[in-house]
Amino acid sequence: MFRLKRCIIWVLGRFICVNHVAVIMDGNRRYAKSKAIKVSGGHAQGFYKLLQMVEICSLFGVSALTVYAFSLLNFRRSKEEICDLINLSIDVLSQNGQLRDFCKDVNCRIRFCGDFSFVGDDIKKMLKDVELKTSQYTGMTLNICLSYGARNEIANALKGKSENFCENLSTSPFGPPEILIRTSGVTRLSDFLIYQASLHLDLFLHG
Repeated sequence: MFRLKRCIIWVLGRFICVNHVAVIMDGNRRYAKSKAIKVSGGHAQGFYKLLQMVEICSLFGVSALTVYAFSLLNFRRSKEEICDLINLSIDVLSQNGQLRDFCKDVNCRIRFCGDFSFVGDDIKKMLKDVELKTSQYTGMTLNICLSYGARNEIANALKGKSENFCENLSTSPFGPPEILIRTSGVTRLSDFLIYQASLHLDLFLHG
């Protein structure tokens, strides 16, 4: 990012007080179709856009960015696309050095949220490893929702350890998001942070 652009964003961030931003990462398949490339290429481009969002949110002083990366409903997609998504995740997570350097640069730690009973042990190990190796960073937190569904989260929260329902939600350390962005023209929540969005949502951007 150009130095002047970074400075402008940093200055604006001193006057804009937003604690928690949520993003539904949508439109990767449509992007791939419009560019006549494989769907996996669209998902890869979406990942690089995510890194840009992390950097911008960090400069704005946002405490938490929660992204909807892979829904439980996505398991209904074609086996080829699911394999492409899993392979992309493995490629990204296996490059721990690069990911760790990026997190160090923006002072960002990573948390994964979701029902991981649906993913393999190798993926679970990688997720825990990334969380551990970025846990030292004290700036922004990137919550990546994988194998996630809001209705599933609510059901599990009702059976959670705390008597306070909200404390059993994946977003409990940060509270509900003030801003929710969907990167397409669709306006539905698609089983993402349904309960949290009903509590406090100042702005829903889509486009």
